[in-house]
Amino acid sequence: HGFFALSQTLCCANCSATDGTHLGVGCSDPYTSARNGGQSGLGPRWQVNANTGVFTYPPANPGFSGTVARRLEVAIADLEVSGANARYFGEGHYVTPDDAAAGNNDNNASYREVTVTGSGSAWTFGFTGITAREKSAIRAWKVIDATVNEATLDIPGEGRLVLASQVTSLGAGLWHYEYALYNMNSDTSVRSFSLPIGSGAALSSIGFHDVPYRNGDGPGNVDFSGTDWPVTQAAGSITWATDTFAANASANALRWGTTYNFRFDANTAPTNGTLTLGLFKTGGSLQTTVQVPSASAPPPDADGDGVPDASDNCPTVANAGQANADGDSTGDACDTCTDTDGDGFGNSGFPANTCPVDGCPNDPNKSSPGQCGCGVADSDSDGDGVANCNDGCPNDPNKTSPGQCGCGVADTDSDGDGVANCNDGCPNDPNKTVPGQCGCGVPDTDSDGDGVANCLDNCSTVANPLQADADLDGRGDACDNCPTVANPKQADCDGDTLGDACAILQGAPDCNANEIPDACDIASSTSQDVDQNGVPDECGPVQPGVPFCFGDGTLSTACPCSPPNTVPNPPAAAGHGCANSQNLDGALLTATGTTAPDTLAFNVFVSPNYVSFGLLLKGNAEAVGGIASSDGVRCVDGQLIRFGAHFAGTNGAPQGSWTYPNTVQTTPVSVQTAQAP
Repeated sequence: HGFFALSQTLCCANCSATDGTHLGVGCSDPYTSARNGGQSGLGPRWQVNANTGVFTYPPANPGFSGTVARRLEVAIADLEVSGANARYFGEGHYVTPDDAAAGNNDNNASYREVTVTGSGSAWTFGFTGITAREKSAIRAWKVIDATVNEATLDIPGEGRLVLASQVTSLGAGLWHYEYALYNMNSDTSVRSFSLPIGSGAALSSIGFHDVPYRNGDGPGNVDFSGTDWPVTQAAGSITWATDTFAANASANALRWGTTYNFRFDANTAPTNGTLTLGLFKTGGSLQTTVQVPSASAPPPDADGDGVPDASDNCPTVANAGQANADGDSTGDACDTCTDTDGDGFGNSGFPANTCPVDGCPNDPNKSSPGQCGCGVADSDSDGDGVANCNDGCPNDPNKTSPGQCGCGVADTDSDGDGVANCNDGCPNDPNKTVPGQCGCGVPDTDSDGDGVANCLDNCSTVANPLQADADLDGRGDACDNCPTVANPKQADCDGDTLGDACAILQGAPDCNANEIPDACDIASSTSQDVDQNGVPDECGPVQPGVPFCFGDGTLSTACPCSPPNTVPNPPAAAGHGCANSQNLDGALLTATGTTAPDTLAFNVFVSPNYVSFGLLLKGNAEAVGGIASSDGVRCVDGQLIRFGAHFAGTNGAPQGSWTYPNTVQTTPVSVQTAQAP
C-alpha cells in the first residue's frame, strides 16, 4: 500500500508536482525494490477491488512472518523449465480509486522481461530490454510470437479480461491447443472455462495451471482455495470449473491480476468456436470466439467392419470385435503368430498363424511340456540329464533317487552283499551287515550251539553258555585238559588228555621247570639224557661229553678227500677227523663245560701250519656209520642247525685253532643254537 506520491519526470517532462497526497499530472512515482518489498507496507490482495480501486485501510496483517511473507514468490518448478525458448516477464499494476473513477483503470499495468539463472534453491533475477508501459504482461506473448491470437474482453461495469491462445500442429494429425486467460481488474472474477469440441475429435494431454494462495490471502486471513479446476468432457464440449460463489465464496476463482492456463492436444485441426466464461460473484457468462478442435472426417475403414483403419488392429480383414488374444498390436484375424505367452510360438486354433505351435501356450518359458510339463521349468540343477521335477536327488549328479543312502551319498556296496556301505555295519564283509559277536570279517559261528560264538567261546566244542573258567586261563572248564591250573596253551606232551600242568601238579617230574614233564623233554630231544637215567642232563650230575664218529678209518663211510699223490682216503690220527691235503692228521674236536648252566665250549685244533675253516652244526638224529660231507664225514643228522663258522687263528685263537664261544662271538651255545639258521 502506497503512502506518498513522488513527482518525478520518468513519464513526461512537464510534471505538475503535488505535496504527495496524490499523483500529479504528467508525474511518475517509481518505487524502489526495497520499498516495493517492504513487508510492513504489504497487504493481502483479497481486500482490493481492482475495478473500483477501493481497498481497506489500514490493510489486514495476517501475521505471517519470515523473509518471504507477503512478498512475490515463484515456484522453483516454474523456473526449471526445459527448453531454450522459455522466457519470463514481470508485471507491475498500480491501482487507485481516483484513477478508476476517471475511467483510466485499464491502462495501469506495465511489464518488462526478466532474466532467470540458477539451479536448486539458488536463483538470480535480472531485467532485460525496456518496460512495456500500460500493457499487461500477457500481451508479451503475441509480441514475441505473431501466431498467438489475442482478445480483450470487457465485462460491463466489472473490469477487463485478456485471452491469449495458440494452436500448434504437432504433426501426424495432432494439434496442441493452449489458452491463457488473464483477469486484469474484474472483481466478479471467472469460475468456468468451456469450449465446444467438434464431433469425433479426441482429446489428450489435458492440463490446467493456476496460482497458489498464501500468507492469509483470503477473507479472515484464511487463504482462498488452491484446488485445481476439475475438468469434464461431455458430448461436444470440454469444461473446467470451480465452485460457484454461492457454494464457496473462497473457491479458486480467477481473480484480478492473475492468469490461468487451459490446454490439451486434439486429433483435429482448429476451427472457430465460441468460448463461454462463467462469472463467479455475479453469475452469468461471457462469450468470445476462439479456435477450437473441428469435427473429424469419417476415418478410413478398408475392411468395412466399422472400426476405423487407424484404430483397427487388423485393417485388411474384417474383425468388428477386434479380438486380440495375445494383446499385441495385431488382431487375431490377421496375426501370423497369436502368442498369448510371448515366447514366439503360436497358440493352436488360430488359422492365421504361421509360426510353430506352442505346446505350452500359457508358459512363456516353454514351447513343449518337456520332462516337467507346462508351467514347470525343466531345471536340472545337478546336470545329470534328469529334470529336478523328476529327480529325487536334484543336487546330486550321481543319483536320481535317494536309494539306500539318501541324496549326496553313493549307494556303494564294497562287499557286494546287497546292502550299501552307508547301512552296512561290515562294508567289507559280504557275509555280515553288523559286527555281531565276532566283528566284521569273522563269522559268528557257534559250533556247540550254546549261544556264544566260537570267537568268544572259551570252549567252542562243548556247550558251556555260562563260560565257566575256574583257572582263568581262557579255556572253559568244559574242555580244559587241566581246569584247576592255568594252561592257556593246553599243552599235553604225551597225548593222554591230561594237561602237562595238571600232570606236573600230580607229581610228574619237571626238573628244569619248563612246564613240560621231563619224560616229554627227553622223548622230544628237547633235553638230553646221555646217561639214560630218565633225568634231563641239565638237571642231573654233570656228564662229560662223549665223542664219537671219527674220520680215522673207524667208520664204514670213508673220508671223501684224497691228498695229492697219496692213496685215497688216508686215515687221520686216532680220534681225529678226516685228513686232507692241508691237515694230514685231521682236526681234533674237544668240548668243555656243562649244558646247565650253559658253559659249553667247543675247541678245534689243527696243525699250526695251516689256516683252516670249520662249521659247527647241531642235529637231532645220528647218521650211523657217517655221511660223506665236504672233506669229511658227518655223523649228526635230522634237523640240522648251523650255529658257528670260523677260521683258525681268528677271534683270539692261535694259528691252526679256533674256539666257540670266543672273545668276539660270545653268545652261549644254547642261545646260538636256538636262533641259528
